[in-house]
Amino acid sequence: SLVLKDLPEKTRQFLEVEISNRQEYNIAEEDLVQYLRKYVKASRKQIRKSMRGEMMVKISCLRQIAARGKMHVAIPFIHDVIDGGNKLIVFVFHKTVTDEIRKFFPDVVTVTGSDTADQKQKAIDRFQTDPSCRLIVVNYRSGGCGVTLTAATRELFIELPWTCADCEQSEARAHRNGQK
Repeated sequence: SLVLKDLPEKTRQFLEVEISNRQEYNIAEEDLVQYLRKYVKASRKQIRKSMRGEMMVKISCLRQIAARGKMHVAIPFIHDVIDGGNKLIVFVFHKTVTDEIRKFFPDVVTVTGSDTADQKQKAIDRFQTDPSCRLIVVNYRSGGCGVTLTAATRELFIELPWTCADCEQSEARAHRNGQK
């Protein structure tokens, strides 16, 4: 308890990870670059407007490929945290990332768009109260705000949200102001 007063409220650790599927990512990235060169400078408003949706899909695909490429580092990290007896919140954006985590951790609880409101609440309650439940995967849209997960002191962001505010909101699921 003497050391507690000297701890910062919150610490962040950033880990640069070389994705394991770099070739796949580069191909998809080049496709996006070609697309941008071809259509972004288009002068007609209608062409630009109709292509915006396609561009967002392509960017989302790049994000999903990058997330899959981080799993070779994320899975051992998750094991280290929960095998050490700690609880961990993993934030994701894509359902495929949740599915990949579930392959390695079949007992994981989730708060995602695929879960009903009842399933989400049961997952939150179990994570908060059951010492044997050490891992929860949370989608930013489904549980990035308005959810209390203070049983955990560690969070892993495999995919980052679109805005810094969403990231800070997600961090606040486990960390409350004044908490060490």
